[in-house]
Amino acid sequence: MSSHIRVLLASFAFAGFLTACGSDDSSYSTDTAADSTAVVEESTAVEAVAEAAPASGITTGMSEAAAIELLGEPSVKQSHSINEIEITHLEWNTSEALISAQFHNGEAVHSQYWPAQ
Repeated sequence: MSSHIRVLLASFAFAGFLTACGSDDSSYSTDTAADSTAVVEESTAVEAVAEAAPASGITTGMSEAAAIELLGEPSVKQSHSINEIEITHLEWNTSEALISAQFHNGEAVHSQYWPAQ
């Protein structure tokens, strides 16, 4: 009988601990309209960056050598391998923009262009 009481008391203590450690975020809102507005604003910003990406001149499928020929030597170059994929990240930091590109096995798969401010 006393072991049942111990388990019961331990359960209450644990439940109290979980309640005390829970988030008391008074800014939590179930207002989905406000949340969806924030998502729309964020996706609009992402789309703006995506639309500006061709300004870098790097297109999907472009070779790493062609990108370096187009933009010159990158200011940052990082490479690593995952299984059979050689991943290379290049960045060009100029007075006009920051250009970032990722290459898989020497071909461009992603690029971004951020105008200087």
